[in-house]
Amino acid sequence: MTLSDNPTITRILSLPPSLTFAKFHQVLQIAFGWANCHMHAFNVEIMLNERGIPRPVLTLQRTFDGDEDDLDFWPKPRNERNWTLRDVFERKEWDLEDGTKTTGQIHLRYEYDMGDGWDHQIVLLGRAEKGLHNLLGGGADTPKVLCIGGEGHPCAEDCGSEPGWEDLKNAFKKQRGDKSRRDWYKTMCANGDPKGLDPYKWDILEVNDQLREVEV
Repeated sequence: MTLSDNPTITRILSLPPSLTFAKFHQVLQIAFGWANCHMHAFNVEIMLNERGIPRPVLTLQRTFDGDEDDLDFWPKPRNERNWTLRDVFERKEWDLEDGTKTTGQIHLRYEYDMGDGWDHQIVLLGRAEKGLHNLLGGGADTPKVLCIGGEGHPCAEDCGSEPGWEDLKNAFKKQRGDKSRRDWYKTMCANGDPKGLDPYKWDILEVNDQLREVEV
């Protein structure tokens, strides 16, 4: 996740290729501790060469039937319910704005909260070995979606993007930090915690408990 460091906020996920992007949105909300109270979009770009600028080829978001064709820009957003991870990562060719087709390295970004602009870089690390879920202590009932690693406490909703997040962390870090900011996070923030904020603390077991509820 960009716009956040010290620590960075990352999650390593094991996902089935048949997962739709609508479900992927749910997974990312849980994994990164968001409260799902803002708009989001998945942006797919293609690198035509090592030094080139990424070219947009696909935008996926929550749209209603017919909405895609009413918008006059490129790429027109497509319904995230109708696309799977396999559709993106295993696609051989992509259409460019000028009508030509191309291939190249895929860059996938998940943007959440267009105001604060939280950008999540999605990187495909590869295919998991068969039996990975069993090795992690599961069995036949092990969920198909798993978080297997990561770092960093979830970022606060509506904190004011990177500057606001840094200010909030400093408010809890310093003994005489901004009390109003601490009180806001404890009592009013949509994904706050009455116990306070430790930027390095997150609970992978709690994340996986919630991921079990995602129907895939």
